Amino acid sequence: MAQVSPGGVRYFDVRGTVAGAASGSSISTQLQGDAAYPIVVSLMGTVAQIGGDPNSDFIWSPDAVNTAAPTDSDWTNGYGVPGLPASSISDTLAIANSSFLGNVWSAFSDIFR
Repeated sequence: MAQVSPGGVRYFDVRGTVAGAASGSSISTQLQGDAAYPIVVSLMGTVAQIGGDPNSDFIWSPDAVNTAAPTDSDWTNGYGVPGLPASSISDTLAIANSSFLGNVWSAFSDIFR
């Protein structure tokens, strides 16, 4: 889990290992948002409660109870998180040739910065 201070910004790199890709292949990544609040009475719950909700693709905690453990009722979904759309953020990077693979992830991760 990563913590972001109130009003702060945090950047994440998307990294992975690509094997067996050929020219014409592509790499896609997506960050899911949420279109509605979770279906729990207080809009907050444990990770298991929020994760079991069909509206919850992005689960986070405001850390209202210090650093929230997964079993604390301090978790919600991504509905209304500034900068996170209700559907998703995604992009696809086409692979022109196999020698290009070495630089794929460093360039691709800049999409989410």
